[in-house]
Amino acid sequence: MPVPQFMGVVGKKLVIRYANVNGIRSKSNEVKRWMEDRMADVVALVEIMAGPSTADCSFCDPAFYKLQRLDRYGCQTSTGGGVALVIRKEFQIRRMVEYELVRLEVLWVEVIALRMNLLIGVVHAPGYDSEVFSKLRTSMERISPHLRRNILMLGDFNCPNISWSDKASGSLKRERDLLSLQSEFRLWQKVWQITRERGKSCSSLDLVFVSQLGLIRNVKTIKPQAATNDHHGLQYFLMLMTPKFVVKSRKQWRVDDVTSNEFRGMLASVDWNGMFDRRTKDPADQTAWKELGAQKNKLILRDKHRRLRKIATSSRRNPAAVWKCIKKNTVCSPIPPISVPGSDDRYLVYPQDKAEFISKTFADEHVDCPVHYKAHLPPLPVCLMEPAISPRCPDLLITTTAILTITKKLDVNKAAGSSLITNRLLKVAGVAIVYPLSRLFNLIIQTGQFPTVWKKADVVPIPKKGGSAFRPILSSTLVQTLQEDPC
Repeated sequence: MPVPQFMGVVGKKLVIRYANVNGIRSKSNEVKRWMEDRMADVVALVEIMAGPSTADCSFCDPAFYKLQRLDRYGCQTSTGGGVALVIRKEFQIRRMVEYELVRLEVLWVEVIALRMNLLIGVVHAPGYDSEVFSKLRTSMERISPHLRRNILMLGDFNCPNISWSDKASGSLKRERDLLSLQSEFRLWQKVWQITRERGKSCSSLDLVFVSQLGLIRNVKTIKPQAATNDHHGLQYFLMLMTPKFVVKSRKQWRVDDVTSNEFRGMLASVDWNGMFDRRTKDPADQTAWKELGAQKNKLILRDKHRRLRKIATSSRRNPAAVWKCIKKNTVCSPIPPISVPGSDDRYLVYPQDKAEFISKTFADEHVDCPVHYKAHLPPLPVCLMEPAISPRCPDLLITTTAILTITKKLDVNKAAGSSLITNRLLKVAGVAIVYPLSRLFNLIIQTGQFPTVWKKADVVPIPKKGGSAFRPILSSTLVQTLQEDPC
């Protein structure tokens, strides 16, 4: 699996759309087409009228989008309700469940970016609930201070009598509560057009609030997602700085019938005995091995002298530095203080006192057993036989049969790692690769030397659940994992 490399940041213009769908089940295909019409990055949906039986694929294509939904709840399910947020998969998001309240249709989702984290709230405020904005105030008071600077709140607020030009409200308490909420959290309302047309009645029910005036641009109404819907959709843009990853392409093996036969024939023609024989006849190789051995010994000796020189230098300023170094290298866990019998606040601390106390305890408690110990029995005769040979673990030997059995069970879909040798390639090689692998594995066990190349692995960042952080996954060499299985 290729390793992504961070190449800086890129400013991405997000296309954000909003719609009051009035039931997702009957309008699933229309909503998907409306979502993909202008390649929307974030889509907020209200009045989805979805329940536990409604599948996620009814909202969007799971291959390209992530879905966060809050289904309708309570006794008013027959009249609508429920909100959802759809966002593209390349963005890291986290649902803020701690900001949500029971019997309040609000969905908070944090979009994690480089220079700021955006908090998106999707709200459905039904007209029959007079306390909905008081609940919304309680929910927003839970928001962390660093997220209050970048709030984007949108939805169906059902306050048609508010004049947003002069912030004049009607006689309803909920409308005054909404204006008070806007003033308390210093929010800007960005929708000035008519968002709902039902016959001759026109009103602005769908609103967008932001905590910064320039957070979003070009707010406009668009055609609804379905012809039977009386709510217009909303669309606007938002600039977000996201990390730019460039993945380097790697060469891949092309395996078919012709190349498989050629590959097996090439492996069979190699002189593996001469390759694994450590006694080479080439004098250049012998000279190279001797130079590497001498260089290794020099490095070990140089490191030893460096450490001794450091101790000698520090001992001139502090005479106890030598003893500290010796104590550090020969450290052992000391016996903890032992409480004195019959006393609650007295302990034995000095090693001599601990040793005497332990010796006395053993002498008092561990006495000769009168049943098994009989002093009148004659001593046992001295055994003149040779001592038995201590049990010894047999030599570990990896056979070709074991390697062939494991090779047939390999998963061809696993990543190849840095060596580019895939499991499919090992299975295609078959019997031709079994003997050199067995020689290589047994040579590693006999010499006790692990190849340096196998100690390296590619670290691939995998997003955790919720998108708040990454989990490092090591992509090691597949031949190395094959060597571990027979053992």
